[in-house]
Amino acid sequence: MFSRPIFWQAVRSNYILWLVCTVVLTAMLCLMSAFHDPVVLSGFMEAIEDTAVAAEAGEELDLFSTLLGILTQTIYGFAGIMITMVYVVVTANSLVASEVDRGSMAYTLSTPTKRTTVVFTKALFLITSVVLMFVIIAAAGTLTIQFTHHAVWGTHYTEDVQAAATVLDLEEEEVAGSLSLIVRDAGALKAGAKARGVDLDVYSAYLLQAMARDVYAAAAPILGVEPDEVEAAPTIIQNDPEALETAAAIMGMDTESCSAYIGEVARQKEEMAPKEEALRTALTDGLSAGAKQLRIEIGALSKDLNLLKKDAAALAAAREASGLATATFDMALNQAIAANEILVDKGVEFDTHDFLMMNLGILLLMFATSAISFLASCIFNLSKHSLALGAGLPFAFLVLFLLSGVNETLEPLKYFSLMTLFDSEGIIGEGSFWAQFVILGVVGIVLYVFAIRVFKRKDLPL
Repeated sequence: MFSRPIFWQAVRSNYILWLVCTVVLTAMLCLMSAFHDPVVLSGFMEAIEDTAVAAEAGEELDLFSTLLGILTQTIYGFAGIMITMVYVVVTANSLVASEVDRGSMAYTLSTPTKRTTVVFTKALFLITSVVLMFVIIAAAGTLTIQFTHHAVWGTHYTEDVQAAATVLDLEEEEVAGSLSLIVRDAGALKAGAKARGVDLDVYSAYLLQAMARDVYAAAAPILGVEPDEVEAAPTIIQNDPEALETAAAIMGMDTESCSAYIGEVARQKEEMAPKEEALRTALTDGLSAGAKQLRIEIGALSKDLNLLKKDAAALAAAREASGLATATFDMALNQAIAANEILVDKGVEFDTHDFLMMNLGILLLMFATSAISFLASCIFNLSKHSLALGAGLPFAFLVLFLLSGVNETLEPLKYFSLMTLFDSEGIIGEGSFWAQFVILGVVGIVLYVFAIRVFKRKDLPL
């Protein structure tokens, strides 16, 4: 049922469009992944938090807080579906209906090759080309994200951990799991600060923030809450022996000392809460004066606060404009620089499984869509009629799906669209999607089988 000459003839006739669509989608995915900056994104999300923009966006805003969420709205959203659909519709039409319309199918069928072999081979080419397209896209995206952000496999340790591990003669994993090892060793502390490009005061503040971050992350699953909840009320760790023991191990303390430390942190946090807004305003005023002295925009200074510490005149101007005591301003500045370093450590939040499921989902959607177009190509002898159904129905599904997201009144339209079965938001939101995947697979198989039977039995103008 397979003909190699017909398969390669299909390749020669359609490889340019396939190549263009594949290169465009791959380039889009790789560029968006390579230039994704979690620090800038986190800063933007914090800037619009509690604003009218955030309130209007609602839960949709969460989709743009991660790289994978952004990809769902672009490569695996309208842009990706549209580009792939153009390839599928045009190619399906050219494989059968266009050849019948031009008369070249008559030449093919004048050979000993059976109709079933011809149509099966062409269907196999269309399916294979779509599968290969998304295999390449997924592979290129995975490699880009790994090499750029180290977010797919393996563990990437920060430069200060690597430098400190060398000084301490310990494994990087051990040092990263207990940053208190750096705090307790002057040589490691100095090496870590140098590797990060900050002074010892900033690096010490960074280590305290980083250890607190690690404590919240480790205690959260034990307590059955989110890390943000532990950060908001760290004293809940004191009430759970296992969580307290875990926190003590990270901090390099015994449980009693760790409990006392957590209590002190909570007390200081409570005391500072009423003054936090005033302190932030004073720091902002100081940074504005410092940026003016440095002759740069305050946004540029905020991204690299070390510029202020490296310029004595700018630092003096910032202290004076803030209205704070020198020690208080320096402490606030060190904490701000340390917080920026924490954002740098955050890296890219990326779930490889969800990424692969995203590619599988859009592949199955295009498999079902290609089956519709291929069936239309097998039904009609005229190319214009084939395109009317083979392109019209898939694009109608896309329009209905887009309209369903405009408002609640139009939401029922999604139940009339095949696109609804590819729920990208459900995939990254840990929703149920396997039933939809099965339906797409079944729809594709049934329509391809039906298309082959239709072509085998229909009358052709030979």
